[in-house]
Amino acid sequence: GSSLADKEGLPRLYFTAGDNRRFPNQAVALALPEDLEDAVLSRWRTVPELVQTQDTGWMGEFRDPFVWLEADTYFMLVGSGDKDNGGGNAVLYSSPDGIAWENHGFLLSYDYEHNQELGHVWELPVLLPLRDEAGTVVCHILLLCACQIEADVVETYYFLGSWNPEQKTFTKHHDKARLLDLGKGTFTGPSGFVTPDGRSVVFTIAQGKRQFWEEVHAGWAHNGGLPVELSIRAGQLHIQTIREVRSLEKHMHMDCRGGSTEEINHRLRRFPGEMLFLDYTARSHTASVILQWEEGSLEVYYEKPSGHFGVRDEQGTEIGQFRGIEDLVDIGTEPIHFSCYLDHSMLEVYLNSRKSITLRNYPQSSRTFQITGTPESVTLWVMDTAYPEESPAQ
Repeated sequence: GSSLADKEGLPRLYFTAGDNRRFPNQAVALALPEDLEDAVLSRWRTVPELVQTQDTGWMGEFRDPFVWLEADTYFMLVGSGDKDNGGGNAVLYSSPDGIAWENHGFLLSYDYEHNQELGHVWELPVLLPLRDEAGTVVCHILLLCACQIEADVVETYYFLGSWNPEQKTFTKHHDKARLLDLGKGTFTGPSGFVTPDGRSVVFTIAQGKRQFWEEVHAGWAHNGGLPVELSIRAGQLHIQTIREVRSLEKHMHMDCRGGSTEEINHRLRRFPGEMLFLDYTARSHTASVILQWEEGSLEVYYEKPSGHFGVRDEQGTEIGQFRGIEDLVDIGTEPIHFSCYLDHSMLEVYLNSRKSITLRNYPQSSRTFQITGTPESVTLWVMDTAYPEESPAQ
């Protein structure tokens, strides 16, 4: 589900209500805080009546409401599927009060035969404005998580388009769905909101990549990726971590401007870690960042002539997602720039703020970074925890 501040500035939670005693068994429910004086809003009460039952789409597939307030109107997207074209879609609703909703049909018109990777059902539809360098909204992005697909990999896809709240229409700007992340099924579960200063921020679920018995033994499976902000720069979609992440930089291990690759790699070997931020700019046409540990390695690379942004394991096997021309990345004349965030079981790499690769990594030994290419600058930071030591939330 999702949350928002209503017209009076009070918080609301809209969420999927499941009830297998009835069919369709999925609906939208609303919860309100019990105590507005509670700074962390720890207790909520569910409104007794459902705010929306399923009236469109594949019956029994109706979930993940995304609700926002625009001007004086509430809008809601709910994930479902379109039995007419066979693909997933999101149902669009509007309301003057966020309680009684009017159905406007499916949000997106698209050819499922050319987008079968989007699956028969959509989960977690999200619609956000995208601003340019001047802060002007130039288009919107529709994010979705594919579900019930023939392939065994769930991905987060997007369409750029024009959103018209008066006509209640979204017109896509391209026919083929695109990927934000090329890590092959790790970057999933999008949810989003617009910050008070106008940034469109997206949270994700980083899928676990261990065997089931390992997750049972550990007591946990998935976790959240770093929150990212989306924008338009020079007509292209940009993705980067929210600027607040940089406040976690704790100690700088190294700051190299120039120098040979061999010299820099020799220094990088001296700084193993579990929570690191590597910022690497290369002057060459190809470059990569290699994560090494005793049992293996991962290499995230970019080839400017071809536009291929990918990842391979220690055997050289491609383990990222690459469908074809729609997944190529064009950085123009810019130098190659990798922003790499390493956490205990995560590696998140951002290429020139154009595309990301999110990976899971569960080593039994310490890890170090290495680079290839011609370095222009390399910095390495130890990152601090996002949670205060006294906090029970870890």
